[in-house]
Amino acid sequence: MERVRVDGWDSVQPQDSHPGKSFFRGTENYRNRLSGANLSVVLPNWPGQANALGVVGVVNVFYVGYMLAGVG
Repeated sequence: MERVRVDGWDSVQPQDSHPGKSFFRGTENYRNRLSGANLSVVLPNWPGQANALGVVGVVNVFYVGYMLAGVG
């Protein structure tokens, strides 16, 4: 299965409106999120001249979702 790669990710909005000058003063706002997943598959080797040139085919499928203020 070295020709398949799956990645998932989930990001939240930083909540950096706290008073003070500390560098690590922020928290996370979990009501606003951006998440998704990627699937990459390398196709079998191309025949003939394309294989000699090192041509590689890749298929990428992805999903991106978001949630704003808990709705979505």
